[in-house]
Amino acid sequence: MIRLKDEIIKRADKIGDRLVDHRRRLHKIAEVGFELPNTLEYIKAALEKCGYEVRQVGRAGLVAETGDGEGKTVLLRADIDALPIGEESDVAYAAENGNMHACGHDIHTAMLLGAAEIISNYLDKIHGRIIFVFQPAEEILEGAKDMIEAGLLDCHIDYAMMIHVITGTELQVGYTVVSSEGVSASSSDFFKITVTGKSAHGSTPNAGKDALGCAARILLSIEGLPSREFAVSDDVTLSVGTFYSGVAANVIAERAELCGTARAYSEDVRARLIERLGDITHAISRAFGCEGEIEITSSCPTLKNDRECSIRTEKYARELFGEQMCAFSSELGTRGGGSDDFAYISQRAPSVMVAMSAGSVSEGYKYPIHNPRAAFSEDVICRGAALFAYCGLRFLGDAD
Repeated sequence: MIRLKDEIIKRADKIGDRLVDHRRRLHKIAEVGFELPNTLEYIKAALEKCGYEVRQVGRAGLVAETGDGEGKTVLLRADIDALPIGEESDVAYAAENGNMHACGHDIHTAMLLGAAEIISNYLDKIHGRIIFVFQPAEEILEGAKDMIEAGLLDCHIDYAMMIHVITGTELQVGYTVVSSEGVSASSSDFFKITVTGKSAHGSTPNAGKDALGCAARILLSIEGLPSREFAVSDDVTLSVGTFYSGVAANVIAERAELCGTARAYSEDVRARLIERLGDITHAISRAFGCEGEIEITSSCPTLKNDRECSIRTEKYARELFGEQMCAFSSELGTRGGGSDDFAYISQRAPSVMVAMSAGSVSEGYKYPIHNPRAAFSEDVICRGAALFAYCGLRFLGDAD
């Protein structure tokens, strides 16, 4: 165990410059959703250089694997898509195509490429199977589901792991937070409410059905749901981000559209929240003589962490980095408010979510993820590659 730990750290440090180069090249060609031709070409070439056969799974997912397939199976996942954000970070390798890796997926990808290269040195010693998954479209919560529907989880998975970097917190670079047993990331349901009324001249509102006024009442009503119909302990969040309606100041609007997200940490609470959104939309629309429809445009369930996976991962992280650089999420009293479609995998296989700090505010990394000025310390890349590799190898070793 001690020898393996030291070997992994040395191997990660040895390829550190190459992993940083991976990250910068991926950062510069940032692509979004399922439209990732340059990103996929780069990842495929890097894996093939390490001796892996690469196959496409789903619309834009890549998978490579190794091992004798006789024992247990480990799945290591990195998300690879960026955000449609104009970059303002001022780094020399900034993307210039209107996209940005503002959530650190370029770092996740470099970490997993590094883990694959490290593990390629142990191919004759792996009893079991390690699957490297490079997943698209996490930001729109569609990529994991697409890969699963294409057969990603047709085999039995004993241990699935993801790493997500964070920045703009008080955790120093490299600090590792292993999610405790239970839900660590909320469900997320993107919804669109459409109200259809009847247009009329502003001087004769009685001749129309005001879709804008109706939608405004729906907005006020659904925003009150978390505080009036759910307990504080339910941890419900509902936000409306867009409201479109009307064509002119003197015309009664015929159509209105609201778009937002609903989040919860319980599948039961999630179902009740979505049901109430529909109830309110339909009831208020009828009261105004309009037609109201609600559509869930994309979604993912809660991300569940398996107890055994969580305990083992925390043990492996402490072995690798030391007691002072690792904690369970419950020890910090934190739980992320964001969502991740790794949740689809966690609902089907024993899984764990790991967060690693890519820079604290005191170290100069003051902007959070998804900010156009977000910056990330590249010192975290080697650590993430080492953790991916060590956890995969240690889990299979423990399973023998």
